[in-house]
Amino acid sequence: MAKAVRSPPQAKAKDAAKTTEDGLPVHSFRTLLQDLGTLTYYVASTHLNPEAKIILTTRPTPLQAKAFTLLGLNPACTQ
Repeated sequence: MAKAVRSPPQAKAKDAAKTTEDGLPVHSFRTLLQDLGTLTYYVASTHLNPEAKIILTTRPTPLQAKAFTLLGLNPACTQ
């Protein structure tokens, strides 16, 4: 298999800026997973009705929101 060839102008610009075209930070797969792992999913209940579940999620960062959009996922609707 031939080695992938980078497009010099765009690759060099991305390396220098450390950001994507839309201003988000450049990540490796590992650091992207670390960033996505900071999204919090919390299940709570009340004393009045302990059986009722209240599900809270933190607001995703712009990077997390874009990643979930590209994956076709809505973290608020995932179980």
